[in-house]
Amino acid sequence: MNRNKKSNTVPVLVLIILILLGREGWLFYQSHKELFSSVETVKPASTPVASNPAILKPPADTVISGWKAYSNAAGFFLKFPPYTAVGLDTKSGKSNLGPTTLEYHELAFTPNPNADFVIFKSSVAVDGAKNFILDLGLRFVSYDVSTETWYVNSDDKDKPSAGSHTYKNIFKPGNEFKPNVFVKTTQGTDVYGPFTLGDESRGTHIYLVPIPEKNIIVALSVTFNNEALDASTASVKSLKTKFDKDLPQILKSLVVSE
Repeated sequence: MNRNKKSNTVPVLVLIILILLGREGWLFYQSHKELFSSVETVKPASTPVASNPAILKPPADTVISGWKAYSNAAGFFLKFPPYTAVGLDTKSGKSNLGPTTLEYHELAFTPNPNADFVIFKSSVAVDGAKNFILDLGLRFVSYDVSTETWYVNSDDKDKPSAGSHTYKNIFKPGNEFKPNVFVKTTQGTDVYGPFTLGDESRGTHIYLVPIPEKNIIVALSVTFNNEALDASTASVKSLKTKFDKDLPQILKSLVVSE
């Protein structure tokens, strides 16, 4: 009889202890509630979202997407608008080209602005960079491909004469200069110019792109006669305006293969 009474007392004592512990815990929480509420929940660091390559990729140049391309064996190409065409290499038939000229191409225009005499025309030439000379009448420009340095010389004594058929002092110290950068190609190559032969009413503008790794210089020339242009038809005037606008894009399109 006493053994049963003792066994019934133990669960009651355990229950009383649990109730007392729960009450003490509740009182402790109530007295320190501010401490618990001040603890911030630490969120796991979010993983950065990878950038979409399609968003970062520069848009295609829709201006020249439909243009025609000219390429050569030296490993470069230029794009031209659809109203122009690159003619055959006529270096052998041009007596006034310099000794470094490797290729020479006239551009054909539609409509043709030069039915009777030159209103404006354009050409592209490929020259060997070694010993390259650009004769501008009152001065001549040379380019040292080994150091990628430009020189300008206006001394008549250094130009060819009856007694000497070659230029002298083409890389003379003190004659170094930096020509104006007209535009950069899509590959970041500098296009220098315009170099002017003649005056602003009638002459030639020349744009040079040296490519030392290919040992060549690409020259694009635009010959113009503004008086004849003013007297020409509206379609020819519009053609010249369009070509002037497209010229930077033509030069920017020059790409050199590796």
